[in-house]
Amino acid sequence: GDVHQIADHPDRARKAYEEGLKYDPDNWVALNNLAFLLTNELDQSEHALPYARRAVGLTDNPAALDTLGWTYVGLQQYPEAIAELSRATRLAPDDASTLYHLGEAYRRDGQFAEATGVLQNALGIAQTQGDNHLQQRIEDARARARQHDAAP
Repeated sequence: GDVHQIADHPDRARKAYEEGLKYDPDNWVALNNLAFLLTNELDQSEHALPYARRAVGLTDNPAALDTLGWTYVGLQQYPEAIAELSRATRLAPDDASTLYHLGEAYRRDGQFAEATGVLQNALGIAQTQGDNHLQQRIEDARARARQHDAAP
């Protein structure tokens, strides 16, 4: 699944993750990756939610919590998203991507001051890590937060 996902073949990745889960249904990495793929690349958060929940049930780590939170963002369930993403950032406070997801959850929930603060922190970390693509997404979200634009 990872190879197909990296090669930008989301449908093939989905099939590979689903096939792998037939043999190892408690593989939290495959569950997590499938959930993130469904939410982030295939816009199918409703299908991702059971996988994300199961992954968190198997391991309470920042990556799984981030995916669950981002899935809730995709479902426009912002209080749940904020709760899970906040847990993830407490466990991994220097993860720029998770902070970006938390900032987006706040912004989409109309909590613009919180969004701006979290996104500023995420931007600093992304700049330190040299992640230009993430920096641009964070900058876009910060601009929308300053304009009080809560649209997805």
